[in-house]
Amino acid sequence: MRVFSALVWREVFERRLLLVTSFFLGLVPLIVPLMPGHAQRYTPEEVRFAVAFVLVALFGAVALLMLGSNIVGRDLSEGRLGFYFSRPVSPWALWLSRLTAAGLLLLGAVFLIAAPTAALDLDSLGSLARTGESSRAWPVMGLGELYTPGVIQATLPHMPPLGVRLLIVSGLLLLLLVIVHIVSSIVRARSLWLLADLAALALIVSLGWAARDLLVREQALGALTWAEWFLLPWSLGATLLAGGMQLAQGRTDVRRGHRVLSLTLWPVLLLAVLVFGAYARWATSSTIEDLDALMHAQASPDEAWVLAGGTARAGSADAFLLASRSGTSWRLGSLGMMRTWSDFSADGSTLAWVRCETFSPPVCEVWAKDLRDPASPPRATEVPITRRSHLMALSDDGSLVAFAESKRLVVYELASARVVAAVDAQYPEAVTFPSPGKVRFHENVEGSERWSTRIRQVDLATRHVIDTGRLPRGRVLRRSPHRDLMIFAGVFPTSFGLYDGETGEALADLTVRRLPTSARFFVDGRSVLTFQDAATLELVVLSSEGKELHRIKRFGVPGARFGGEMTPGRMFVALRDDIAKQSRLTEQQISTRAEHPGWTTYVLDADAGELRRLVAGVVPLGAPTRLLDDRLFLAEDESVIRWTPETGEQQIILRPGGHGESDEPLLPF
Repeated sequence: MRVFSALVWREVFERRLLLVTSFFLGLVPLIVPLMPGHAQRYTPEEVRFAVAFVLVALFGAVALLMLGSNIVGRDLSEGRLGFYFSRPVSPWALWLSRLTAAGLLLLGAVFLIAAPTAALDLDSLGSLARTGESSRAWPVMGLGELYTPGVIQATLPHMPPLGVRLLIVSGLLLLLLVIVHIVSSIVRARSLWLLADLAALALIVSLGWAARDLLVREQALGALTWAEWFLLPWSLGATLLAGGMQLAQGRTDVRRGHRVLSLTLWPVLLLAVLVFGAYARWATSSTIEDLDALMHAQASPDEAWVLAGGTARAGSADAFLLASRSGTSWRLGSLGMMRTWSDFSADGSTLAWVRCETFSPPVCEVWAKDLRDPASPPRATEVPITRRSHLMALSDDGSLVAFAESKRLVVYELASARVVAAVDAQYPEAVTFPSPGKVRFHENVEGSERWSTRIRQVDLATRHVIDTGRLPRGRVLRRSPHRDLMIFAGVFPTSFGLYDGETGEALADLTVRRLPTSARFFVDGRSVLTFQDAATLELVVLSSEGKELHRIKRFGVPGARFGGEMTPGRMFVALRDDIAKQSRLTEQQISTRAEHPGWTTYVLDADAGELRRLVAGVVPLGAPTRLLDDRLFLAEDESVIRWTPETGEQQIILRPGGHGESDEPLLPF
């Protein structure tokens, strides 16, 4: 240990000029704001931050190349390393001491450049590290494309602790130092063995890229994260081992050291990519039986299919399509993509969703499954998705799909990927197929005084676009699947009411009430609204003209979830109990509970204005459909069940870890 410390100190002392230079470079960001030309456009804090960033990046890169190439490579090629081997110094101690000294010098240089700016603007940097918010400093040095607001949160939604982040950065810098050393050693050897190095590198990169491409293509993003955590320490260990073996076996012979380095490094890395490839194949072959926790479930209109998702192999959030009667299932891809871009057709014949093969830039297309043929596999439709696409709608018969972009609306034929219609649209939203051959969308337009929402309709046969109505600018809270009605909230002017979906005519002004937390329609046009605050939940039943019929108030109820209609005028609704009052749950169980703890399902009778309790621990599944008898539910153990309230009969459609049937009845309370 004493020899190791002495060698490290000797290397640091010999290169002390690097640290002195870094110290003076660290003062540059403090001087630049004092120069004329910045005061009117940027604050001193912004200028300091930008200049410090550029200096750290440029000088750090130069120091990395200089230190990495001279760890032992220069002394070895010039024959000066024999001095150490004539002393009682272990080759491993020599290698590790030189590497440690290079790492300390690199980290010290970066710290000395950044420290003055960090000390002066500590609060701002702390806010940046916590939230990922960007300042205006980046455009000062032309870095607007490099860093945009929220990029840290977008790439690392669950930011690791500061100590872990520093450990990761230190490991990456150390790996880069060793990589520079290896490249330098190979170049200095001037041996034909270089051809074998290039062949091994090409093989390893191609195998590793194929495994990564498989994970990205199958959208096993959780598995990809775990793989990255595995490959970083493995690669670091392989390069450290190769560098040590280079000195231990090759000693002062440059070419022999090169051969030993190559014969050590490439087999270890080849083993890593083979393990990575096997892991990628395993992670992307998950089945619905691998679901550990259910995070999403949605039933098709005829209840014959369930779109379910949750954590599966390697912690990936995967989505599956399950035939509720036969138990056949398919893995569809990432659950996050399915939640954003997926839709069942109203007739229950088609499921369409989006899959991406790459994300930067996005290369995506629409996939579809013919639900009328349970044996047919999902297929790619070749319908392209652009960077600007943000809304998706599927026609009632599943033959057409519409995508709204920032400046236009495009309708494709799903089977052939043929463009049926493409019309200019200013900020389109709320795309629907109101009838066969028609597409309706809302378009935000700027008028003489304020913005408004224009209702437009496209005739797909003639591609003729007509304006059918206008709304104040706002958003649709709920659209009736049975009639052309919608609950709409306007922004300018502030309004909230029942509107005709085609003309935008206000059928009832509900502005006197606060904005509802949810809204649902009955088949006959009546609707039920929920109003929620910290202590009260109100259910308000409205007529098809928007007149209040009944008001049901509950205290201490934190949430409600609706299902379909059991019979006309009788809708399933689940109310969530206050889980803190459930003494049978510990504090840890409450914090890790699934999203539906303490639910009790009721039937809301729209005629009587009453809630009739059915059963505890069972929640209606998915959004209401156009059909009655929506009887798929989610149980507290995260099982998806088909339940008949009148008889208590149930069938377990899906249970995390497997699926099957059960004869145990759910008895109403």
